[in-house]
Amino acid sequence: MMMKRLLSIFASLLAFLPAFSAPIDKGLLDELDRYIRERGNYESRKQESLSILRDRLRRAHTDIGRFDACMDLADAFFSYQFDSTQYYLKQAQEYAAGNAELEQTAGIRLGYLYVKSGSYMEAYDRLYLRTDTTSLTDGQKVDYYFALFEFSRDLSGNSGMVERLSIPDRAVYRDRLFGLLEPRSELYRRLEMDALMASYRFAEADSVGRLLLEMVPPFSHAAAIYHYDLSESAWQQHNEQEQFRQLLLSAEADMVNAVRDYASLTILSQMIVDTDVDRSFHYLRIAQEDALAYNSKLRPWQISQFFLTIEEKYEERQAYMSRMKVMGIIALSILVLMLVLAVYGTARRTRELRQAQHRLQEAGKLKEAYIAQFLGYLSANVAMLQQEDHHTRKLLKQGRSEELLKEISTSTRTEDALNNFYRIFDETFLGIYPDFVAQFNALLRPDAQVRPRKGELLSTEIRIFALIRLGIDDSKEIASMLHYSVSTIYNYKVSVKNGAAGDRDDFENQVRNIPPQALPAARLPKKAE
Repeated sequence: MMMKRLLSIFASLLAFLPAFSAPIDKGLLDELDRYIRERGNYESRKQESLSILRDRLRRAHTDIGRFDACMDLADAFFSYQFDSTQYYLKQAQEYAAGNAELEQTAGIRLGYLYVKSGSYMEAYDRLYLRTDTTSLTDGQKVDYYFALFEFSRDLSGNSGMVERLSIPDRAVYRDRLFGLLEPRSELYRRLEMDALMASYRFAEADSVGRLLLEMVPPFSHAAAIYHYDLSESAWQQHNEQEQFRQLLLSAEADMVNAVRDYASLTILSQMIVDTDVDRSFHYLRIAQEDALAYNSKLRPWQISQFFLTIEEKYEERQAYMSRMKVMGIIALSILVLMLVLAVYGTARRTRELRQAQHRLQEAGKLKEAYIAQFLGYLSANVAMLQQEDHHTRKLLKQGRSEELLKEISTSTRTEDALNNFYRIFDETFLGIYPDFVAQFNALLRPDAQVRPRKGELLSTEIRIFALIRLGIDDSKEIASMLHYSVSTIYNYKVSVKNGAAGDRDDFENQVRNIPPQALPAARLPKKAE
């Protein structure tokens, strides 16, 4: 009972502490962590592929071959390192000298690089001021309008950090692209998904997103992009669980492709900051390291803003741990106090149990003595009856019936047996209830109290109520046991109850509640005569 009270108090103390919800899905986060631990292997694989492309550039013998090698290197570096991508695109422009179409192709790709890296002024200059749209081929128009589509979309999402640039809404370029693309092509479906999301038709957008994922290999860079788009759709629908799952799949694909310019891991970090601040900081630090290695303008600035939130969460956790420490000290103090009280209570109960055990031992001795006394009494009665039967048969055989009749008429055997029964009953009852007479009289008025006569242990009145204390309530049964008439028992009971100090109707119930008293070994009953 004491321990239950302790646990209850401890639980009450914990109720004052702030509640922190569990991570969205720790199992999925553990899976992402395995991909993050393999970053070194993915990085090595990326470097090997880049080395192959550099070697191809070194072995190229024509400007067209060098142009193609530079464009392939720019594509390989595009989401891996900004400076290298810019370098190879500018190299490609040099190798395309004299070929206006190739220069436009490299220039559009360079403008798209500026868009995705957050270099919006450079992107505006490259795409709007230095691109001759009248000479673009259909293929270049697709690249050009898609670059402008991404420019408009990214600029609207980050307009607070750069100079105000006035460019058309992305829907303008999306519509132009629809007129240039095959309806079932990958880019067409990607633009279709954007249009559906802009119209708040998210269920249809999700269906298109799943079709896009079927069109690309799992864990490809394109798959990372489409998982991210699906996470945005889930966010718009306030489906945090699905947003979390899609971001996690996108981040895993980013790890596999050794991508350094990404947003998924940063957003995941923000989603779990309230539930796992250490893991959140770990993810954000990785994202910041990759963003700095990529060396774009936009991403490090975006990530750095969230470090302030992380710092606040650490401060909150520190405050929480301080409160936990204080509450722990309080709880420990209460625990020690409760344990002291429990030890004291246990010691007290131990003493009480020992006393009760002693009383039980004494009661056991008393019980054994009474059993021996009653057995002796019964044995003596049997012996006496045997003797009387033998004497009776002897006189009858000798024809001395008149002498037998005379002996029976003058015998006091019945009276002696009854007196002996009263004596044994009185001794036995008082052995169990030694203070019964005093407690019985305490229930009576002083002028109505009953005292045994000289030479008696109990009076007839007290014997009647002694049997009631033992649970014998029926007047006929009491009369039979004490060898009185029922009316005599009734009169005795009425007479006594008329002298009750309290409610006479409750007198018998009060007698039943008189407690027994422990009897010292010195007061064991005498042996039966």
